[in-house]
Amino acid sequence: VAAALANEGLTTFAPSYATFAPSYATFITGRVYDQVRVNLGMMRSPVALVGVSAGCESGMLGASHMALEDISLMRGVPNVEVFCPADNAELASVLRLLAAAPRPAYVRTNTLDGVNLHPDGTTAVSGRAQLIFSPGGAPEVSLVATGTICSRAVEAARLLAADGVAAEVLEMLCVKPLDVAAVDALAAGGRRLVATVEEHSVVGGLGAAVAERLTEHGGAPALLRLGMPDAYQNADSQAALLERAGLSAAGIAARVRERLSRG
Repeated sequence: VAAALANEGLTTFAPSYATFAPSYATFITGRVYDQVRVNLGMMRSPVALVGVSAGCESGMLGASHMALEDISLMRGVPNVEVFCPADNAELASVLRLLAAAPRPAYVRTNTLDGVNLHPDGTTAVSGRAQLIFSPGGAPEVSLVATGTICSRAVEAARLLAADGVAAEVLEMLCVKPLDVAAVDALAAGGRRLVATVEEHSVVGGLGAAVAERLTEHGGAPALLRLGMPDAYQNADSQAALLERAGLSAAGIAARVRERLSRG
C-alpha cells in the first residue's frame, strides 16, 4: 500500500506503529522483506519505512520482538538508504530530509531517554558522519557509533579520558550509504583502535560495514566490533540486555581498555 501511494506521487512514510497497538521494527523489515526487496529495492518506490522499538527496546517480549538484524537486512537491499538517528533532533531532521527528497529509506528508532546530543539542532545529510565528542587532542581511539547508543559511547569516551585514554566519538547517522571518507580518515589517522558500537547484532550492521571498508586499506588500525551477540536473547529489559552484552558506558570503556592492553 505504501509503495502504491508513493508511486502515485504522495510523500509516504510507513511507520511500524498503529494507534490501537504498538508494532515493532523487526516486523516492518524482516516480516515483509520480500516486499521491501521488490517495491523499494527493485522498483525504487520512494517509501520511508520507520521502524520503532528497534534494538532491545522490546526485549521484555522476547527474541521474536527484538530488532537486532534489521540494519543488516535493510543495508542488503540495493537502493535503500539506512538512517539511525541518535536523538529526537536528528530524527526530526531525517524525516524532514526524506519529506523534501523522497527516496527508498529505512529509519531506525528506539527509546531516546531524553538524551540530546545536538542541543543546537542538526541538519541530516545522507552518507555523512559527524564528530560528536572530541578528547581535545589527537585521539588514540575512535568510537564509531550509530543510533541512540551514541549517548553511551560518549559517556564511555569520558570514562576512558579519566583513565588517560584519548577517545573520540564519530556518529554514523547513515549505515548506508556509509561515510567512506570518514572511515578512510580513520584508517590513515594513526589511531591505535577503532571500535564500532551499535544496538544491533555484531553480524551485518555498522561493524561489518566499517570492517568492509577498512580491509581495503593496508595498515589500518585494529577494529573492535561491539554489539549484541550472534544469538537469540532471553526476554529481559532493554537496560539489562545491553548491560549483559557489555553495551553500558562502563562496559564499552572496559572492552576498549581490554583490547588496548593486548596491543
